[in-house]
Amino acid sequence: RDKPHYLVICGNMLLSGNHGLHCGSGNHEALLATISKVKQDLSKKGKVAAMIVKDFEADQDALGPLLKKDKFHSMIMDPIMEMEICGSWKSFDDYLGAMSSKYRVRTNNVRKKLQKTSIKRLTLAEVDQHYDRLEFLYKSVQQKSPIRLTQCSFLYLRNLLENMPDQVILEGYFEEGEMIAFLCGIKNGNSLEAHHIGIDYKYNKSHALYQNILYDFIEMAIEEKMQHVSFGRTAMEMKSTVGAVPVTYNAYIRFENRVVNSLICHFLPDEPAGDWVQRNPFK
Repeated sequence: RDKPHYLVICGNMLLSGNHGLHCGSGNHEALLATISKVKQDLSKKGKVAAMIVKDFEADQDALGPLLKKDKFHSMIMDPIMEMEICGSWKSFDDYLGAMSSKYRVRTNNVRKKLQKTSIKRLTLAEVDQHYDRLEFLYKSVQQKSPIRLTQCSFLYLRNLLENMPDQVILEGYFEEGEMIAFLCGIKNGNSLEAHHIGIDYKYNKSHALYQNILYDFIEMAIEEKMQHVSFGRTAMEMKSTVGAVPVTYNAYIRFENRVVNSLICHFLPDEPAGDWVQRNPFK
């Protein structure tokens, strides 16, 4: 009771994908030694309850066998929804042109719901001006998230924009002068990370905000000449309707209590959630 308990996560808690880990020259043993040292250092202050190592693309997972040898268990997680941007797409109209007629009609109907909405890329000064509203929109989405490894305020996104102005894009959606949504994207090499969004849910259905935000990430990727968009793990079926496909990433967990760790493999899921249907909007 008088000492903290730690869940140690090796990887990025705020982004899905292979961020936060690098093994120079394939030196995976050195990474394992580093993980062990972190555990030892934290054990001086409190108790390490469990450790998670995430995310590795399934076909590039050289660390997995070593982790399993070190008594880590595979932790099945939902796939990350990712989308390749066709090199011939120069505008959003080109993306529409690649769709089957059914999905093109649906997309146009969704886009029409934003006809009276102004979308504006926000400067740092404008972010500070609208900070309270942005915090409200951010928390509205966070509170609906089924799993949150960590919680933070909108200050996190504000500081990202301040420190990485060339890589971070924040856009606000305004209806009659009131911000009703925002999106945050991160340019990471040739990839666009669909990072965080904020929504006032009383406008979500009437303006199809969530789906329009997905389309806006795609339009942003085309305009910024990105080759790839990573949409994260939630709302997989809806993301598949805009062209994203599931990509499997591996993760591993180990409980420091030996009895718990020996039993936990019987309770971990064998496969990711299958209660959704993969769609394909393209011809």
